[in-house]
Amino acid sequence: GNIFREVPPTGVSVQHGSIRLAYRGTTVISVVPQAVNADSETTSKAIDYVVTFAEGVTGFGLGNLTISGASGTSGTWTKSITAGASGSSTYTVRLENSSAIDGPVTLTVDATGTTSVTNVPGLGNLSGTAIIDTTGPVMSTGVTNPTSTKTSPVVYSYTFDEGIAFGGGSADLTKIAIDATVTRTTASRNNWVIGTPTISGNTLSVTLTNSTALTSADSGLLSLKLAPGFLADALGNLTTVAS
Repeated sequence: GNIFREVPPTGVSVQHGSIRLAYRGTTVISVVPQAVNADSETTSKAIDYVVTFAEGVTGFGLGNLTISGASGTSGTWTKSITAGASGSSTYTVRLENSSAIDGPVTLTVDATGTTSVTNVPGLGNLSGTAIIDTTGPVMSTGVTNPTSTKTSPVVYSYTFDEGIAFGGGSADLTKIAIDATVTRTTASRNNWVIGTPTISGNTLSVTLTNSTALTSADSGLLSLKLAPGFLADALGNLTTVAS
């Protein structure tokens, strides 16, 4: 056959260009646990996660969900989609385990198998994590300043494994007691005064004073006991053992 070639007019420059087409799937842009504190902690064993796609999708279901984490892989968890109709860009997923242990619960959402409302296949995955915490603060160290003395005051400092607050919102002095085994004279026995406790981060400080001059008859251990429930963590979990 004949071969035809386009010849531009004299003095006319012809330029050829091209464009590159890049394929991009619809992605999950966030998986956010609900009703958690700034550290992603919760006391609840039924956790909602809001899942957001870049655009509305169909085909999203329980098969797109995977649970992991120390708590998430312990026991039996149920998964359900409690909000978001087919074609939505936002869904609410609930993970529930009434016997869940403390620890992380990570929800991973895989967009594979979904299709956007603009007919683009889903691509990639994204995770969100909540941490179940139902355990109260645990004391890690307790020190006195000074460690040995002939005079008051004596400051007791207790450090815990997490930030603390007073159980019930304020210091209940009925939950602090001087150890009954301490050796004291009759004169000094009833003169020890427990000062107002203070908290800084994860440390509790309590000052004891005594207006009576101490003598050698007052020698022995001077100990404080903190009753269960005196302290709580940021989620309201109370101390459960005496310190």
